[in-house]
Amino acid sequence: MRSWPGSRDADWLSAVAGSPKTAAGLLFGLATGATFSSVLAGRCLYFGDFQAAFEPLRGIVGRSWREGLPTWSSALRNGMPLLANPFAGVLYPPNMVFALSTSHTARVLSVLVVLHVLFGGWGAALLALRLGQSAAGAAAAALAFALAGATVSGTYMFVLCTAMWVPWLLLAVFRVREKRPWAGLALGAALGMLLLAGDPFMILAGMLGGAFLLVESRLRLPEWKPLFVGLALGVLLAAPTLLAIYRYFPATVRAGGLSAAERLSRSLHPLEAIGFFVPDVFGSRVLGGPGGFLYPGQTDGNGFPLFPGLYTGVLSFALAGVGASRTPFRKRLLAWLLLLGFLALGRYGPLALASNLPGLAAFRFPSKWILAATLPFALLVGGGASTLGRDGATTMKDRRLLAGFLACSLIAMAAIAAGANLGFARLLARASSLPAGEKVLLEMTESIRNHLLEGTARGAVPALIALGIVHFAGGAGRTSWLVSALLALDLISANRSLAPTAPARFYEATPKAVRAIQEDPAGHARVWVDQSAAADAVSSRSPADRGKELDAALARRRERLDAYAAASYGLALAFHVDLEALATTRYSLLTKLVYSAPRRTQITLIGAAGVSHLVTPIALVDDRLTEIAALDVGADQPLRVYRNRALLPRARVVKHLVPARADQYSDLFARMDDGFLGGGAIVEERDLPAIAAAGKTYSFDASGGDVHIIEDAGSRVVLRTSGGGGFLVLTDCFAPGWRARVDGRLVTIFPADVAFRMIVVPPGAHDVVFDYNPWRT
Repeated sequence: MRSWPGSRDADWLSAVAGSPKTAAGLLFGLATGATFSSVLAGRCLYFGDFQAAFEPLRGIVGRSWREGLPTWSSALRNGMPLLANPFAGVLYPPNMVFALSTSHTARVLSVLVVLHVLFGGWGAALLALRLGQSAAGAAAAALAFALAGATVSGTYMFVLCTAMWVPWLLLAVFRVREKRPWAGLALGAALGMLLLAGDPFMILAGMLGGAFLLVESRLRLPEWKPLFVGLALGVLLAAPTLLAIYRYFPATVRAGGLSAAERLSRSLHPLEAIGFFVPDVFGSRVLGGPGGFLYPGQTDGNGFPLFPGLYTGVLSFALAGVGASRTPFRKRLLAWLLLLGFLALGRYGPLALASNLPGLAAFRFPSKWILAATLPFALLVGGGASTLGRDGATTMKDRRLLAGFLACSLIAMAAIAAGANLGFARLLARASSLPAGEKVLLEMTESIRNHLLEGTARGAVPALIALGIVHFAGGAGRTSWLVSALLALDLISANRSLAPTAPARFYEATPKAVRAIQEDPAGHARVWVDQSAAADAVSSRSPADRGKELDAALARRRERLDAYAAASYGLALAFHVDLEALATTRYSLLTKLVYSAPRRTQITLIGAAGVSHLVTPIALVDDRLTEIAALDVGADQPLRVYRNRALLPRARVVKHLVPARADQYSDLFARMDDGFLGGGAIVEERDLPAIAAAGKTYSFDASGGDVHIIEDAGSRVVLRTSGGGGFLVLTDCFAPGWRARVDGRLVTIFPADVAFRMIVVPPGAHDVVFDYNPWRT
């Protein structure tokens, strides 16, 4: 392992910690512990998609593991694949822990996220050392990667866990470059874990980084063998998941490419870049809630910024500036950083058209690239900190260079603060506002002005202290350690609030609506939680204590069973918001039809889909609905729970088929009466000949058919039919991988009622088995 020529770490710190590397580990470990101290004290993360999607999804995976390999779940979307869903992370080894404790999923997931942050920072430190940086520089690199605003605020998304494997992939690439033993094995293990962790942005970003490091490598053709072995091994380790995704993906809404609006939503608006230097410049979405967060891009439909915070501070940028002129591989790191930065701009950048390329058209939320860009930036930061630990005349030159960067940063911060009083705040307010009156604009301008002034003052303090350290500190080693410690304090103070936590009871207390459904003496099947625009528009009461607003807002979301939350308590859901955009095209179409249908048709459709209860804040009047609860969940209207008496059995035998094309579904549903889907089914016109051929040998009689579900194990559903035969409709999602047998004989599954499964069954008593194999076409 190389080190900087003449480097010498502080003797006093080595004496305390035992060695410079131990000191680096202590500094990073203590800083991470301080940032996530509430999680370490037993509280749970709960911001955004953490409580709305990923905690319920990990709970589903954990419960499914207890029954065997989790390939399919009936808990979401009238049934959805698990192994073929990269967001579920079924075969990602750390996720196996959820099978051990299904009652404390939120606690386990919170700790697992923090462990990933530690693991990723450790990898960044080792990577910095491999680049020849000092122990203090390695500590700075770990801090800048693991405790940056994008990383800490990204703890609510599963993308973080994938990102933390990127430095380990690059370490394996270095082994290949340096022709070290077992290089192929190390590369295969790192790549396999990256692929299993699942986020395509981070996988591609890691591969891009590896490619930059391998450019111009002095390897002869035989010496590339470890690279090919590693790539093959990594793909082999992830092959079960990759093959399942390959089989399922063509049926999803992403397969044909997402719309430009959806692909480019959550792009990094150029004005957001101020947030890298000034904390909470547009307010705090975390602390103040969405209502107190003013953000650029609002007027063009960009959506809320994906990362609630981006702060890295002027000190880290000054160190990165020094590192960019001193760090080995600096040109490659800069090229990688700039490419990821341009990609993160999305609709606002020069590479926006690239999002329409085959493959990339299935990606969305370009600002995810910022999380990957944090790694090359952090390595430049580590390089800058390392230069301060060198002795001799070069050290003085590097100190002056750092002092120059810090001085320029302070001048820029002063200009931002001055500009806040000279129209800059009003400019930002206009960029952050939907059309509104002058009074609203003035209020927004004043709010942003205050945030700018407070943020620039707070952000300038570390730079001023660093200037003092550079000029007055003693030995070179001491300077680098003091600057790294200052970087830790800066990031902790600014970013720890970006990962808010709640007591475990937030998850463990069953929401009132769930209790009402579970206690309904009529029983329950699937549940539809209304997430229409009208339901979301119901305003909430503001808490008396402003400091409790986030807790109250997120508690309301939990009580209203936002997104997948109801699945945490064992309820099966239908027609909920598809946060992953991985529903089948058919099911996505049916969901749109349900949400756009007139209310009476809507009740019929959800009843035909097996929905026994409807949860909504909207008062509904329909003779087929019975209100069983009206609950106060802190909103201006009570949350109502209705029993749906239009419920049809999950499996039924029908006699009549109505052929239709996709463009006719809406009109057809609007004209049907309540009993139509109980005795008939809608099928695609093109399937009629095959359906007729499947039933041509059967003599159906006029008597009704009957069917009972004997076994339901997720990926295997066993039914028994009797009566006059006909068309068996199972209101589970039609998707690749399913096969049906009648008395052991394979039969064809046809789509029915847009998104469900249908087979032809002969008269008499028969055993029907639907079974799922994720690798089957």
